[in-house]
Amino acid sequence: MISKEDAKNYLKKMLQIEIGMYNGYKDLDLKVKDPEFKTIFQKLMKDETEHAELVRKLMDLLDKSVK
Repeated sequence: MISKEDAKNYLKKMLQIEIGMYNGYKDLDLKVKDPEFKTIFQKLMKDETEHAELVRKLMDLLDKSVK
């Protein structure tokens, strides 16, 4: 079983990945002109935002369970 501290560290890394992916898609969205590509990048940005929110919720739940 994973320790709560290890789980918390893993979630922090996951959050960094989600933020990095969002920033990558945003950068690509700003560089392309094709509306189809822009639509896809914007959907991917939305997905990464939702993923980051879920990771943050998991982190909050983990913090509450530690107490």
